[in-house]
Amino acid sequence: MERLFRAARAHHRMATFLPTATYIGTSLVILAASGPWTVSAGGWEIYVGAVLWTLLLLVGAVVFIKKASTVELASMAENEDTGPVLAAKVIGYFLIVLAMRQLMIWKFYNPWEKLPLVFLVLLQVAVVEGTRLDDVGLHGWGWRNGSLALILAGVEIVLLNVGAILIYVIAYGIEVTGNFVPCLSCQLYWLSFPYQFLAVGFGEELFFRGYVYTRIRTHIAKRSGDKASYWGSMAITNALFGLFHVAWYVGNWLEGDFSFDLDGCIIRVAGTAVMGLGFTYLYEKTGSLVAPMLAHGFGNSIQPLVGLLGLLPPRLPWGTFVLQWDHVFIGIALFVAYIGFTRWFVRVTGGRHRPPPWLVGGEQRFEAG
Repeated sequence: MERLFRAARAHHRMATFLPTATYIGTSLVILAASGPWTVSAGGWEIYVGAVLWTLLLLVGAVVFIKKASTVELASMAENEDTGPVLAAKVIGYFLIVLAMRQLMIWKFYNPWEKLPLVFLVLLQVAVVEGTRLDDVGLHGWGWRNGSLALILAGVEIVLLNVGAILIYVIAYGIEVTGNFVPCLSCQLYWLSFPYQFLAVGFGEELFFRGYVYTRIRTHIAKRSGDKASYWGSMAITNALFGLFHVAWYVGNWLEGDFSFDLDGCIIRVAGTAVMGLGFTYLYEKTGSLVAPMLAHGFGNSIQPLVGLLGLLPPRLPWGTFVLQWDHVFIGIALFVAYIGFTRWFVRVTGGRHRPPPWLVGGEQRFEAG
């Protein structure tokens, strides 16, 4: 590890390409190795190669984080990138990741590229920028943040099911309750939590909240103050987080499908951006990525436990609109719940345990929101 940091300082131009090269390389390995070995379970095709690579990459990430914690690195507040340079880094990485994600979705209809995101961020932060990994939220692995995530997961289970039932009733009328059936496939989907946490929760949160939000927040705070930094960083980070999901609505160009589902894309982007605001608030108030990572993983795995027996056309006014925008409505409800329970939990257990990098030196404290 020490040799890697010395090499980066001696050959900085080469080191700047290391995160991108590693991310693309590991993604291509998963892309190439995942296809041949599949197992059918509960109607799903599980790509064994992708699962194995996820676990191997996780081990490598943990080793890197442990080793980097022993190296003398600077605070992120000391990073003096200009606005255009920071914007180029954020947008450049975003487009590179989005391109690889599109290939993964076209081939597998599954975002296998998520865990390589972790290496892109770790190498950029620690090796290229020489910044402490603690500054991007990689600390706080204790009962406090874990408990908050479990509470939010429980709230999410309740809201998803209550929300689904209300939406069906609004669309079809109260008599639709006779058509409710247990959604067994959704319950099986919970089995994806280990992957959703390791790859999706860990990867997306480290990139969007840990790197993008923290870097932008620190940059704006040093120039325009903490409050401006909070709102500006929230908006930019979650606009990008929402746009990150455009890839699901682009037709498979590799198979000659050049369609684009604009309506579905707008709904998904809006709903995801709202949920991203909740994850960002969670990170802001706890100062750690642990709760957002766990909550994000649970959020992607937990599904409503009720479904409808048969597909019926909506029979009540506004039924089609409510069904079409259900992702956004439930996202708003979850966002409100995230804020309420996070504020309560932080008030009961105490706030951030260390000053974040955007409060330089910890001289001031602004309770955002």
